[in-house]
Amino acid sequence: MLKIDAAAVEIFLVLFAEFASFAILNNMRMLDTTRALYNQEKKSRKNCYFCDKAVINKQECTDFKYIHWYVLINKHPYLDGNLMVIPKKHKTKLAQLSAVEWSEFSEVIVDVEKVLSQLFKTDSFNIALNEGKNSGRSVPHLHWQIIPRKKKNRNAVEIFAKIEVVTLPPFDLKVMLSKK
Repeated sequence: MLKIDAAAVEIFLVLFAEFASFAILNNMRMLDTTRALYNQEKKSRKNCYFCDKAVINKQECTDFKYIHWYVLINKHPYLDGNLMVIPKKHKTKLAQLSAVEWSEFSEVIVDVEKVLSQLFKTDSFNIALNEGKNSGRSVPHLHWQIIPRKKKNRNAVEIFAKIEVVTLPPFDLKVMLSKK
């Protein structure tokens, strides 16, 4: 039979309640309730989400201008500062990218890292791509996630549940980027 230390459970509940109160007061989001709506819309969508001009107009970081690439905010960020880089033309495989697109891509990544580095005071980044249906890709259009990383601040939620909390709403990030 599993023994549960009542004092440890009580400490966890107190810490979690304190964190939840702090999160609510500071407008932190641990769960993005719009994600379910996005997943429903995605299933009923007949065209590519990233080929939709309304999506591009809403999510594009217009200070980044390139011939072959868009830089977008992620409406459902993994962490604060999460941006995406997508080809302007619909592409689903790396092999579909031209040498010219690849060349400009390296410029885009360097530029985005430079701005995020200044904004988030870091020189560490995750740059990720899920390619193919079974990779975990959410949209069948190439898109890279660029996520600034800082030394982890440990809190009760991270210690007990390994949850990272997003504190910066995506469209606030877009405003911050436009002021740079």
